Amino acid sequence: MIGHFPQALNLYWLTNNVISIVQARVVRMPGIRDRLGIPEKRAIDPSDLPLANPMEAIRIIREAAKAKDEAAAADAEPAAEKERTEIYEPIDMAKIEAAIKEKVAKEVEERVRMEMEEERKKRKEMEEESSSSTTRSGSESQKSKSESGRS
Repeated sequence: MIGHFPQALNLYWLTNNVISIVQARVVRMPGIRDRLGIPEKRAIDPSDLPLANPMEAIRIIREAAKAKDEAAAADAEPAAEKERTEIYEPIDMAKIEAAIKEKVAKEVEERVRMEMEEERKKRKEMEEESSSSTTRSGSESQKSKSESGRS
């Protein structure tokens, strides 16, 4: 099968080129162009083209690059002066550390507060359960005493 590949490729190229040539000839016919709604070809004036002359194109590109470089240099001069005249405040590591410690302390305090609240709730529930069980056992003993006193 692979042995026939060059022959198949040549057949493909031949048929594709023949179809393209026929299509180009048919589309050039005025009657076909009218039926398909293809407008007439218009002539292009070479002076309308933006860069007909390659040397002119190179000159325009060089001028644009030069103008760009000059603009960048003009912008860089005031920035360099500004850098020299501005006084930058140094980073105060003590302030940063203090802010971090304060934030961590607040977070820890909040966690401890929440844990203590949970502990209080648990103790309260346990006390309520124990008091309710004590009252139940007390009422049961009173019932048994009253029943024994009746007999």
